[in-house]
Amino acid sequence: MALEEASAELYSQHAVGMAKQLFDLAIEGFEHLKEEAAVDAWAVETRCAYGTCLVEFGRYLPVQESAKEGVEVFQGVVDDFAKKARGERGRGKSASEVEAIMSEQSSELDEAVELARALVGLGKAKLVVVQLQRKAAQEQEPEDEDEEEGRVRLKITKEEKKLYNEALEAVEKGLAILNSRNAECGASAFVRESILVAKELHSYGTLLDQPNHRDHALEIFSRAIAQLAAAHVADPKSLDNDNFVQRLWGACLYNRARSMAEGEGEQNTNEAKTLLQQAIDRLSAARKLADSTSVSSELLATAPATESTIELELLSTFSHLARYHAAWPILHLTIDSGRGRGRSTECFRYRCRAIETCIGIRS
Repeated sequence: MALEEASAELYSQHAVGMAKQLFDLAIEGFEHLKEEAAVDAWAVETRCAYGTCLVEFGRYLPVQESAKEGVEVFQGVVDDFAKKARGERGRGKSASEVEAIMSEQSSELDEAVELARALVGLGKAKLVVVQLQRKAAQEQEPEDEDEEEGRVRLKITKEEKKLYNEALEAVEKGLAILNSRNAECGASAFVRESILVAKELHSYGTLLDQPNHRDHALEIFSRAIAQLAAAHVADPKSLDNDNFVQRLWGACLYNRARSMAEGEGEQNTNEAKTLLQQAIDRLSAARKLADSTSVSSELLATAPATESTIELELLSTFSHLARYHAAWPILHLTIDSGRGRGRSTECFRYRCRAIETCIGIRS
């Protein structure tokens, strides 16, 4: 309820609206329900829900401390699985050996899904913390700051990269467990979590808007695209008919194309053109599915709100608007392979910006 209310509130209402009261009630309720150190199915589900509530409350306010508390809750669940593995079969074992025992033991005790849920939740929580830290840095701009000082202030720190890498490590471990157990628990858990991970990666990637962020942004959008592709392999029919997934996929492709276009050389330009065409295909599909019921609405029913960002809304109408505006011929020139004469990277960038201007997207 808190997530639904938060998605309907204006940003100015945050911290004073109904959503905050609902978050407060939920957190208070979880405090009474959670069982520390318990790893049975009900306890893990409750503790993970509590962690999610703290993370989403931190995103909503926004307050980093609450999101970090959520990280601690998820980390506690993962640590308790490890303690159980050490206590029963892992005395004197290395960390990697204990991890292997955790996975094997979870399979025997049918706890794999609970362990995977905690691992993926831990990874997503850390991605939210990274986003909050990056937004905080962007908002701390002094009035007399010059361009060079801004680049230094907004550079990607070792701590940020470390947290991001830790998030990926946890996500990969959790999704690997879910993917390996698709035959037993169905593909929906893996598909659902893969979509949510891609959503968090996209949200983080769009915050990296400085020239020296390019390589990191490319890597992030590549991972998001790969995660959506993996989900699609698990359930192609559903995701081909899912409006939200097609929009998210198209947005990731588009943003990777933008980042790619910032590089020099014909190879970057050609790859960017290919990505842009793929983005248009996905967004065109999303447009056709605009009035359909999103399959992911069921998969994501108990997940953090997946309402469209302004960017996704604009991108979802990309192809539709372009057909009726001057951007359409420019669009085809942009993705054209260059028949007749070569087109420079600078020309490609210019046309990308021309398209964005026509549909209201600011570079």
